[in-house]
Amino acid sequence: MEFRKRQQAREDAEKKAAQETAQKQAAQQNCTNARNRLNSLQSGMRMVTINAQGERTFMDDTMRQNAIQDAQKEVSQWCK
Repeated sequence: MEFRKRQQAREDAEKKAAQETAQKQAAQQNCTNARNRLNSLQSGMRMVTINAQGERTFMDDTMRQNAIQDAQKEVSQWCK
């Protein structure tokens, strides 16, 4: 009976460690994506968005500044 308790505790610890590892990897990927998005917005290249009708529209300066602010928030959220 003691053996089963120890075995169950070990399995629970392994599951918890696997979940934590997966969460860390997801957070790291989100951080990388947020930084890449911020870098491309700050690069000065012409950026395109897709509107509700499915048409491509170029970002103006106001849209770009708003997108940069959003990207900076994402970087601060994910990259701790």
